[in-house]
Amino acid sequence: MTDTLATVPNLITLSRIMGILPVMWLIHAGADPKDAWLLWVAVVLMAISEISDWLDGWLARRMRWVSRSGKVLDPMADSIYRISVFVALVANGWVPLWVVLIMAARDLCMSEVRLLAQRANVTLAARPVGKFRAALQGVAQFAIVFAYAIGGGVITAPTELLVHGLLYIALAVTIWSVFDYAAGVGNALRRGGSMTTTD
Repeated sequence: MTDTLATVPNLITLSRIMGILPVMWLIHAGADPKDAWLLWVAVVLMAISEISDWLDGWLARRMRWVSRSGKVLDPMADSIYRISVFVALVANGWVPLWVVLIMAARDLCMSEVRLLAQRANVTLAARPVGKFRAALQGVAQFAIVFAYAIGGGVITAPTELLVHGLLYIALAVTIWSVFDYAAGVGNALRRGGSMTTTD
């Protein structure tokens, strides 16, 4: 394992971070029906971001480009990207603020617990429920922006019910992941060994 930031997976991750502000602007600007075509650009960039999230991890494992900085940078980029997109959706009135606050609080709590675990020399790796959480959040975000893009900046009540259903499923899994993670950390600390995380 290297300790350098200059690896291909890390550069892909950094490009995902740099794409956050453009995606947020496109979503917000596209809320105006006359500029709704910008939502299609946002959809494309969001798809690229999701692919890059998979690609950097795959390359790191496949080409043995795993780095300590990458293990920190990748989950951080994922968290910042998803919360930022949700903030843009809240600004448009497309997602309730309380949902995003819960998701953001989850990420903050996970960061703090991760630091505590590291101080206790507990090794952290990926946990299935975390991958499932990230995937569902990504699907919910994509579905919301895609629905508004198709509707030219507006959506029908049945479509809104559908995309919000996906959002609340993602929220439920997000909350579940906190309990799963806390139980794993507790067991690992009692054993004084290692565990897998939700990210």
